[in-house]
Amino acid sequence: MKDKYYIRKFEGYHVWAGSMASPVTVEPLRKCEPPFTGETEEDLVKYLEEECQWNEGWLESAKKAGMPEEEAEAIYCFEDWSPCEMTVIDDSRSNGEISCMQVGELKEGGDPNRVWDFRELTDAPEGW
Repeated sequence: MKDKYYIRKFEGYHVWAGSMASPVTVEPLRKCEPPFTGETEEDLVKYLEEECQWNEGWLESAKKAGMPEEEAEAIYCFEDWSPCEMTVIDDSRSNGEISCMQVGELKEGGDPNRVWDFRELTDAPEGW
């Protein structure tokens, strides 16, 4: 053990945001190539992420299967979907922080607020 350490309070916050909901009609998905064959919401998410996003062949088959174009486009390019304006759903900055105490040593020449070697004195809050 050394003779001198530094301690600091370490805080974390989160901001969750979401887009407007976009419909996904299951029946046309079952007629697409590849077809959706799942039965659960988890199956649906896996199918949309693994088979549909950025798959031009899927996009064309979705349109041929009778899926509305806007719906198919939203699935195809979900991450970059242009009508995807985000709205803050939960912001913990107004509800208080998640915090823990850290203890450590300053790195040589380091800013005491930013660059230091530390270990957590207390357990970090869940999710860190």
